[in-house]
Amino acid sequence: SLQRNYIRILWMVPIFALESWLALFSNGASKEYLSNIRECYEAYVVFCFYALLKEFLGPDFKSRAKKLEGLQETLGREHVHHMAFCFNPLMPKWKLGAEFLNACNFGVIQYAVLRAGFAIICLIAQHTPTGEPCAENYCTVNNVSTTSEATKQKLVCPNYYGEGEYEWWTVNPYRVLVINLSQTWAMYCLVLFYHEAHAYLQPLRPLTKFVSIKGIVFLTFWQHCIISVVDELGIITSYCMLGWSVEDVCQALNNLLICIEMSIAAVLFSYAFPYTDFLKDGQLVHHLDDVGYQPIKDGIKQGLVDLLPHDVVHETRVHCGGAIQRKLGACFGASDAYNEFDKGEESGVEMEKMGSKERKGSSSA
Repeated sequence: SLQRNYIRILWMVPIFALESWLALFSNGASKEYLSNIRECYEAYVVFCFYALLKEFLGPDFKSRAKKLEGLQETLGREHVHHMAFCFNPLMPKWKLGAEFLNACNFGVIQYAVLRAGFAIICLIAQHTPTGEPCAENYCTVNNVSTTSEATKQKLVCPNYYGEGEYEWWTVNPYRVLVINLSQTWAMYCLVLFYHEAHAYLQPLRPLTKFVSIKGIVFLTFWQHCIISVVDELGIITSYCMLGWSVEDVCQALNNLLICIEMSIAAVLFSYAFPYTDFLKDGQLVHHLDDVGYQPIKDGIKQGLVDLLPHDVVHETRVHCGGAIQRKLGACFGASDAYNEFDKGEESGVEMEKMGSKERKGSSSA
C-alpha cells in the first residue's frame, strides 16, 4: 500500500504535464475534458496522500484508532486540539481515537467525491445551451473586428456553466463556493491528522510530502486566478496568427506555465518521494522491518491497474455508510456505532491481503 500510494502521487507530475501539453494543441470540448481530468486527479492525489499516512500509522482501522487513543496519555488530553486560527467554540470536539479517525476519513473523502461529481455536472452544463442567441467572436487585427480583417470567427453560445461568470443561474459560482469549502475542510482535516499523529509519522517525512503536493495545487489554482484578473484588466489580447481569442490565449498561457512548472515539480517530487525509502538502508527501514514488509515487483500492467481508484470507491461506500449508521445509532440510542464501520474497514484490509496473495501467486507461477 505504501508503494502504491507513492506511485499514484508521483503520477501527478506527468499527468499534469501531459494534460497541459495536449490542451495547447486542442480546441473546444477536448480542452474541457482535459481540464476536468486534471482537477479530478488533483483530488485523487490528496486522498492518496491521506491514505499513505493512514497505512503508515497502522494496517487497519482498529490499530490506527488504538494508536490515536494512546496519545491521550502522551498529550494529556482526550480531545483534539484545533488550530489556533480556528474559532474553537464552534469546532466539533473530536475524541482522539475512532471518532477523530472517522472525522478525518470523511473530511478527505468528501473532497474527492465532490470534485468528481462537479466535474461531471460542469461537463453537462457546458454542453447545455441556455437558448440565448450565439454571438460572433471575431479575432481582430489592430482592434478592428471587420470581416475582412478577421482571420477567424467563432460562435460563442451561452451555456449553463458560465465560465468566468457569477450569475445565479449558472453552475460556476456554486462550483467555486462548494469546491473551495470542501477543499479547505479536507486540507484542515489532513493538517490536523498530521498535527496529532506526527510522533508516529516522523520517519515518513510527511511535511515535505505535503508541501510538495500542496505547492502544486496552490500554485496552479492561484495562477489561474491571476491570469483571469489580468484578462479582466484588458492586458491580454487575442492572437490572430493562430486564430486564438483572448480566452484561448489565457488558457494557453496557463497550460504553458504548468508545463514549465512540472519540470521543477519533478525534481521536488524525486526528493519528497524517493524510491530509496524502500531499500534495505532507506528512510523507512525500521518501520518496514516491524511490519514484515516485502517489496512488490509487479509488471507495468499491474502497476497501471494499481492506479485505478478501486479503494476510493470502497472507502466512500464504507465511510458514507458508517456516517449514516452513526447518525442513526445516535438517534436510536445504539451503544456502539462503529461495529459495522469497523467491519467495512476490515473487509477492505482482507481484500488488500487477497490481492497481494494473488499477485505473489501469479509471479511465482
